[in-house]
Parts: sequence; C-alpha cells; structure tokens
Amino acid sequence: IDEMVKYSEENLVQGEKIGILNTTGSYMNKLHSGPLRKAGFEIVDIGLEKQKKLIHEAIYHPDWGIKVQANPASDETLTRLQDAINFYRQNGAGAVVLACSEISLVINQIDCQGLNQIKPMNILARSLLESYLSEDQTL
Repeated sequence: IDEMVKYSEENLVQGEKIGILNTTGSYMNKLHSGPLRKAGFEIVDIGLEKQKKLIHEAIYHPDWGIKVQANPASDETLTRLQDAINFYRQNGAGAVVLACSEISLVINQIDCQGLNQIKPMNILARSLLESYLSEDQTL
C-alpha cells in the first residue's frame, strides 16, 4: 500500500481524483482509499451497493467472476467492470487503482481511455527489484 501511495504521489497530480477497483472487504476497511486520502488524493466513492454489484461480483461470482473465468473473461464480468470504470470516469477520476490482482488479468478488455491505471502488484514488484539491485546484488 505504501509503495502504491508513493507511486501515486510521484506520478499523479496532487489532489487528483482516483477510483478504486477492489473487493468489498478492502472497500469497507478503506485499505487503499484511506492512505490515498491521507496523501492528499480525492477518492471517487462508488458506494457500497455498486461496489458489491459491479466490482466484487465481477471478481468472485461463482458462475462468471474472474476467479472462475479469466481467460477470456465472461461478458458479465466485463460489463460490470466497464460500468464501474464509466462511473469513475463520469465522476471526474483521472486514475483508477487495480486493487485486486485478478482485475489486471482482464483490464485490457475494458475501455479505460483517459484513466491512468495504478497497478499495485506491478508497483510492488518494481520496488522489490529496485531495492534488491540497489544492494549491489545480481539476479
């Protein structure tokens, strides 16, 4: 989370509006939104009902969610995630956090034009590699 916030501070405009694609547990615990708000970003809140229906079910639905069917993603998953992306875009978001690693598996099948994609798993991997290499280690 700290690396994702640091990346956002370095790559986004201070105060920029950000949407978050996350699970209901992460949403309710403000896992990503809390630290981003503390860093000065504005979070576009999709609301609990839409978060559950559009994002959480796209990940976990037992018949068509990403965890069941990712390659290719189901039409229902793509439709719901596209609706969430459209909500964030229509409400002024300039960036979206792909806060659930499974979303990265299907994001290229969704129109995210105009939104910077923040990929915490990629950010963490890059940070770990940079840290390792800065200690004069070789792979």
